[in-house]
Amino acid sequence: MKIPLWASGLFLLLHSWCSRAETDMAETTTNHNVADTTIAGESNPPFENYNYAITDNVSIIIAPMEAVAEGKDHTLRCYVQNPSPAKSLTLKWYRGVTELKNETFDRPSLNVSLDLVITPRTADSGEHYQCKAEIYLGSGRYEEHTVTLSLVVYKIPDSVSITPVNHTGVMFEGKEYRLQCDIRDIAPAQYVTVRWYEKDALLKTYTFNETEIRPVNLSSTLVISPKEADYGIQYRCEAELNLGRLGPHPPPKVSSDNFTVICGCPVEIQPPTVVVEFGKPAAANCTALVPIYGIGWESSHGSVGLKERVPNLLWNVTEMRLWDLQPMCFINALEQCSKLLNVVVYKIPDNVSITPVNHTGGMVEGREYHLQCDITGIAPVQNVTVRWYKGETSLKNDTFNDSSRTPVNTSSTVTISPTRADDMAKYRCEAELNLGLQGPRPAPKVVSDFIITLLTAPVFLEQNVTLHADRGKTITLECRVNGSTPLQLQWQFKGNQIGNATRGRHSNLSIEALSQDKAGEYTCVATNTYGRARRTYTLLISDPQMNWIVLALCVVFVSLIVSVILVFFYKYRKGRIGYYEIFSDIQLQRNEVRS
Repeated sequence: MKIPLWASGLFLLLHSWCSRAETDMAETTTNHNVADTTIAGESNPPFENYNYAITDNVSIIIAPMEAVAEGKDHTLRCYVQNPSPAKSLTLKWYRGVTELKNETFDRPSLNVSLDLVITPRTADSGEHYQCKAEIYLGSGRYEEHTVTLSLVVYKIPDSVSITPVNHTGVMFEGKEYRLQCDIRDIAPAQYVTVRWYEKDALLKTYTFNETEIRPVNLSSTLVISPKEADYGIQYRCEAELNLGRLGPHPPPKVSSDNFTVICGCPVEIQPPTVVVEFGKPAAANCTALVPIYGIGWESSHGSVGLKERVPNLLWNVTEMRLWDLQPMCFINALEQCSKLLNVVVYKIPDNVSITPVNHTGGMVEGREYHLQCDITGIAPVQNVTVRWYKGETSLKNDTFNDSSRTPVNTSSTVTISPTRADDMAKYRCEAELNLGLQGPRPAPKVVSDFIITLLTAPVFLEQNVTLHADRGKTITLECRVNGSTPLQLQWQFKGNQIGNATRGRHSNLSIEALSQDKAGEYTCVATNTYGRARRTYTLLISDPQMNWIVLALCVVFVSLIVSVILVFFYKYRKGRIGYYEIFSDIQLQRNEVRS
């Protein structure tokens, strides 16, 4: 079929119109993408990766991911992802409007990047770095995109220091003072935190609202009101630059040197504490540590009026007659101040004694008793230590919390439960005044002893015994006993009393001209209120002459026995020899007959 000429012309006209409409639509889409990317780029904050779509398949990124430190090399990277639709790609770096670096990539099929190494200075903080991507898509079509990075440079401070505001020298108790922490050349200020410490205890935290990103000087203050007890206390401040996840970790921080508070009146008193016995003399010297107009002592005993233009002044009393005395040295300098002298007046106790509580007389074994140590007229009682001993063994120490400065009576008790072995045991209490380094050495003390007596039945120290003695001799029997007094000792012979009873713990019985009728059992009987005990001697008596007779008879008897044995042995042996001789003769005769 043959197409008419007019139809062919109409087809070519429609094809040309459609092609132009398609090209215009593509250009409109590209410009729209560029515009959207630019708007997105302008809204991105610093310290982030910048990622912008160039076409549906192409994007561009700028790093760093962190703030940069002053004076250190840092790399900025312009990174284009998936530029495959491009015929060519040119990346350019700018600082402000000044081009710093560029590179062209022909028909890039992979990701491409362009690095820029910078060495930032604090003056560069806030400077704009730009990466421009120029993409040729073919058919005369180009696309451009620019990403801007606002550089943030941080700087640790040159110094951190503490100074008092409008004050130098010693601080006076009760007044307010301001300490200022000065931080020099730090950036950026809005990321700075200042912390105040007393020793290691955190007192205060302070941050700043300044938006300046270049280095600035900052300061923070702390108000203190020191007391004399705060003498030598130390303060410090610490400046920390915390940039969050984009900054270095741990965050850099700089601390000041310790600031030491010297608080109180600038005088020195020697000795700082006066320890004096009541009725004895006392003295102390006050010396000004700064230039002064005058110095004096205020006291109810030994007061000294203001002395002008002298650096030191003596306080002196010849006889201490007050218990609660607080002399005060004062000076007139730029302002008036004073310092108290610590005075301790002591008194050795009038008496120290031990008595049983609610008990008199001896003690019963196994029962519980309380011994009380009474100390009368001692001062100051808070410096007293009472020590208890049994023999040389320490039992207990007592101290007292009474803050009285005048003489008082006090006491300490110890609980005991005596056994039989504790009879006549010695207990001791010592009242000692320990007045510190300024007090007397050795520390004064007063001692009391107490010996306990135990209420026990008699107990003999030795067991029953058997004794041998010769007739006509003299022997002494000894009786020793322990137990509560009064003790009565009575000797008995075969159950009958011998002589009169005696009192005490010891008794001897002498027996003269021993004979058999004096042999037998001798018993010592000990008696007291709590019981009775016995000890028995069994006495055996022998006659020396009878001993010799017995010995002689024994010798004769032994001799006879030996003689009988010898005779028997002799007879027996002789009989055996005769037998052997007869046997030999018979045997000889038999031999002759045979032959």
